[in-house]
Amino acid sequence: MASRKAQKAKAVRVQRARRAARDARIVEDLSIEEIRKLPKMSETILEFAEPITSQMPDPPRRKDMESAMLLAQVAWNLPLFQQHGVDAELAAQWEALALGLPPVVDDVMAVMMERRRTVYGHDPRIATVEVRDKGEGEISVYAEARLLSGLK
Repeated sequence: MASRKAQKAKAVRVQRARRAARDARIVEDLSIEEIRKLPKMSETILEFAEPITSQMPDPPRRKDMESAMLLAQVAWNLPLFQQHGVDAELAAQWEALALGLPPVVDDVMAVMMERRRTVYGHDPRIATVEVRDKGEGEISVYAEARLLSGLK
């Protein structure tokens, strides 16, 4: 009985945190100088994707890393798109796709999108991420950063 109460209390806390995160806004206007001071997008996206990549074997397989980077790219960009009302079709597609995801993946993505709005809310960039071969079985993550204003 106590564990059921604890689970319910945790669910309520998570719901409140998600509501607060949805209300958080990603910064929209940084000066060029401030943007240039941000870490490289590839470093940022790798750090951001850690909830996914930490579960992968070391070294990760290319296919696993590509999947992880695709999810990270969606979790990074979608909150900013939603905030600006850009690409509503993409948001609708994600919502439909999310319904079919295993609950654990959906939970991780929800947490990552919350982190995008809060922990990474200071970063106005969107990311295009690609996994590339370095040779000899090694891979690297390449990320291109752009500002959303360039897409309107």
